[in-house]
Amino acid sequence: MKKHHLGAALLSGALVTTLAAGTLLSAPAGASSKSSALFKVKELVNSSTYVKKLNQTVVVPTGKFVGTINTNTGALRGKLTLPPATSPVKLEGIGVAQATFVMAPTKPVTGRVNFKKFTITSHSTFNIDVTSLTPNGTSVNLVGNQCQTATPVTLTLTGPFQAIGSSTYTATYTIPPFANCLAMTPLLTEQVSGPDNSITATFAPA
Repeated sequence: MKKHHLGAALLSGALVTTLAAGTLLSAPAGASSKSSALFKVKELVNSSTYVKKLNQTVVVPTGKFVGTINTNTGALRGKLTLPPATSPVKLEGIGVAQATFVMAPTKPVTGRVNFKKFTITSHSTFNIDVTSLTPNGTSVNLVGNQCQTATPVTLTLTGPFQAIGSSTYTATYTIPPFANCLAMTPLLTEQVSGPDNSITATFAPA
């Protein structure tokens, strides 16, 4: 029997936390060290994730990162946002349904740019909130209004720092068990949660 696609849809939210932004860092000519210490960054993020248990790759809607990079220390800090996303899914015993999910950060994104090696490392944590799971032809939300991962997803992303143009980064991550999803909790945990999932994200100036 074919596995459902819900996990891939849910994990799309995880992609919005692969934050290694800051591809256009160049202080204005003549700027003082004080005025150039914090450089504002705005990036568009296009991502995809491979969900191991589902053996499926999903392309994620475009997100946006807004933050700063300290040009003296290389410290990165900011926020990445995505609107709620809805995807058709197929669940064993339920059939085709519409799943809506959002990524809910638990902390700001932090990281560091290594200007000597031209690399970036970033860290993010977030919950995956499943706001609805509705079988086609009905208006019944099978997961209630408190369905989310039982603990936050953690993600560390590293990659090359590009002074001009876009930059692409990859990472692996673990999907925690789900909680508060009514009768769907065991199903989501069994068929979605687990290690060795992967993310690829490309950042480009907004």
